[in-house]
Amino acid sequence: SRDGAPPAAIERTFEPGWLEKAGVEKGARFELTGHFDVPADDLYQFQVRTDGAVALRVDGVELLSAAESRWELAPVSLGKGMHLLTVSGSAEDARRLQVRFGGPGALSVGARQFRHPAV
Repeated sequence: SRDGAPPAAIERTFEPGWLEKAGVEKGARFELTGHFDVPADDLYQFQVRTDGAVALRVDGVELLSAAESRWELAPVSLGKGMHLLTVSGSAEDARRLQVRFGGPGALSVGARQFRHPAV
């Protein structure tokens, strides 16, 4: 979701400029949410890189806050089952945001492993 607009489905976040393609304007606030399942109790990892400012939460607990254009890593211990990812922030000039998730390894966040019932 973005500043006052109805939520939209985001299929892929592989390309760093996906926020701009989704209609997020410079300076606008946005929030990306999705439910995801993990197969076992284990240690997983989120990786985030942005040119704006973002906060990443899982199940309401903040894992990281990033505001520099470099990869930030957030390891998280998760129990088997469903969890909720929330990435919120503000978009800057290039509106670049990359979010990866995995364990072991990490893939760009997208529709193949995250879903949202409202969209």
